Amino acid sequence: LDGEPVLQTGVLYQGYWPESLIAMPGREALEELKEMKSMGFNLLRLHAAVMPAAFYHFCDVQGLLVWQDFPAGDGRALPLWDAARGVVEQKGGLASPLDLDEISRTQESEVNFWQELQAVISWLRPFASIVCWVPFNEGWGQFQ
Repeated sequence: LDGEPVLQTGVLYQGYWPESLIAMPGREALEELKEMKSMGFNLLRLHAAVMPAAFYHFCDVQGLLVWQDFPAGDGRALPLWDAARGVVEQKGGLASPLDLDEISRTQESEVNFWQELQAVISWLRPFASIVCWVPFNEGWGQFQ
């Protein structure tokens, strides 16, 4: 960072709040970022979400580094806890239930991915806290 090596120690930050799920309920939600910093962490990997500008500004001010995931998009995988998965599995016709764990990306979806990726980077570029861009969370939505 600024020409000096920095050991990045951090957490996978889900950004879920009971009162609003993935929408930051207010500036008070940023207090948990202060707690992370006080525990000695200097990094958070923002898991598959894009937060409001106040979040990144707060990370800039607090000196927290951010690895920014991109949302996976497209026809998302059906996780084990999704009731729709059980319905699909009971209907049959799948070679394997694991077929539900992968996202199929269409040509149109690939075009949308690149447009969204460019828009997110353009919007978040001013925030110095972002030190890494993670385009595919755990391989979800990869293509080619």
